[in-house]
Amino acid sequence: MGEPAYAPAQDVIFMPPVDRFGCAESYYATLFHEMTHWTGHTDRLKRDGVVKKAFFGSEQYGREELTAEMGSAFLCSLCRVETPDTEENAAAYVAGWLAGWLAGTAPVHPGRFGDGCGKSGAGCGEGGGFPHRFFSGRRD
Repeated sequence: MGEPAYAPAQDVIFMPPVDRFGCAESYYATLFHEMTHWTGHTDRLKRDGVVKKAFFGSEQYGREELTAEMGSAFLCSLCRVETPDTEENAAAYVAGWLAGWLAGTAPVHPGRFGDGCGKSGAGCGEGGGFPHRFFSGRRD
């Protein structure tokens, strides 16, 4: 089974089965992360980290990953998906990027991604629609 991923070219989210996660809350936190990437598609918010090729360590990649993690945190809060693991993982993820920024090694300033996070969370919520093409299982 593959790793969780959003594939912009096919406009589809790939998710392993829920039993591959430690708990349902971790599954949904990961799904929300991928759904936030989904909002960046060219037919939706057109975020550079999704519509352009973003390489690991680049500003586009960093901004997109921070946006996805913050979007996941917003959606977890909205849906009341709460576990210490999910909160700690999200906080550690964001803290890692922030530490890199403070050390001068991160390519993106934390203040530059906040607006995209809010738009992304709204895009997945009520009235924003959910991905119409979702695949849970094996990636071929």
